[in-house]
Amino acid sequence: MLGQEWRIVVWNNTGVALAATDTIEVSGQTWVVGSSGLTYGASTVLVPATDGNSLANGAYIAGTAQTGNTSFGFKGIATATVSTATPAGPIVFFYQEYDATQGWPGNGGGEVLGSINCTATGTQVPLQLDV
Repeated sequence: MLGQEWRIVVWNNTGVALAATDTIEVSGQTWVVGSSGLTYGASTVLVPATDGNSLANGAYIAGTAQTGNTSFGFKGIATATVSTATPAGPIVFFYQEYDATQGWPGNGGGEVLGSINCTATGTQVPLQLDV
């Protein structure tokens, strides 16, 4: 089950800084199982494409925090386009939950959901995210 407050965090480990025209995006839907079966919530963008603009190599960005969640999971897709420099490494996606005592986990903390391995310029192979 998703935490009461959660988010997706992205780490640029491609070896290159992303330019203003490069993008990273995470979108999808939460889901629950109830008396009527599996039900999906409204589509939402957790990390807008513009959040990846000008992201330095080694830097992190945090997506929009989701609060008051009563959903069991999140099913989404992560996409990336790196066009201005030749990348040679992954863009990594983390799931993080907020803790009232500790706050958000630090950079690199949380559960690794997967990565998009960037080895050439252009649109990368999308990553299916299941939390």
